Amino acid sequence: MKLLNTFKNNINLEHKYIIAVSGGPDSMALLECALRILKKDNIKVAHVNYNKRDDAYKDEKLIIEYCQKANVQYNILNVTDEIYSFYSKINKNFQAQARNIRYDFFAKLSSKYNIKNILIGHHQNDDAETYIMQKEKNLIINYYGIRQNTKMYNLKQNFTIIRPFIKVLKKDIVLFNKENNIKFNIDKTNKQPIYRRNKIRQNLSNNDILNIIYEKEKKNNEIQTFFNKNSFKDKVLKKDFINWTADYQQRAVKKIIDFYPDLNNFIISKKSKFLFEITKQMKSNKIITFHLYKNWYIHNNNYIEIINFKKNYTKL
Repeated sequence: MKLLNTFKNNINLEHKYIIAVSGGPDSMALLECALRILKKDNIKVAHVNYNKRDDAYKDEKLIIEYCQKANVQYNILNVTDEIYSFYSKINKNFQAQARNIRYDFFAKLSSKYNIKNILIGHHQNDDAETYIMQKEKNLIINYYGIRQNTKMYNLKQNFTIIRPFIKVLKKDIVLFNKENNIKFNIDKTNKQPIYRRNKIRQNLSNNDILNIIYEKEKKNNEIQTFFNKNSFKDKVLKKDFINWTADYQQRAVKKIIDFYPDLNNFIISKKSKFLFEITKQMKSNKIITFHLYKNWYIHNNNYIEIINFKKNYTKL
């Protein structure tokens, strides 16, 4: 089957995986593919019950029954008011809170089982929706949409998010579930226009998605080509930097920061205003030291780099 082959081609059959399962059609298809292809001992299931919907218990029940029948280990996090209270101090936005809770849970499980790979059921429709929202916000980033693999640097544990279905249309996942009688639940809030993503989703056809993905990939290729021609690692030559357009100057700053996971995590938002302030200083003729968390960004007449003062001025 097409979806099974896609899954198989995007993972290592010998690795162990934590599979994020919400109970929806995408993650249940992901779990079914894993059960058919991977050794059961190499599978751990993770589910977060946010307890925000009256029927949320049905998702948890479905997953427990599915895992018990398949004889695979599952891990459930029930989010309490106390947990929400803690995460609300970091961010008041519910979606941001949910993401932080979810990824901290993944980090905890990654450490517990010593498993570095987390499988998530994001698909091509999600990719297109993300790209649209990034464009609407005029974000200056080095990759548009959702990457197939993303390294996560967490204070508890570093791990990699893997999305085997990121090049698969939602309709193909729906077809797989139908053909194989896969049980799943539908989150009714996904169809309510309470979030921007939901509004975008309701207005996208499959042809729209393919056109959007084509546009997204073209942009990503342009960015990659630019940095291939103007190659650097954790250093930027000032003579080149000054001649670049403002958006590529800010992308260069972001690219430097990305080489330092601790620093990249500390700068949570990496918003345009933050990048603009750094690029503004970089273009000046002064020798500058700019304090960023435990590291320092240094700009002199020749180049820009980030060093760590605790390591005798050597690069990280």
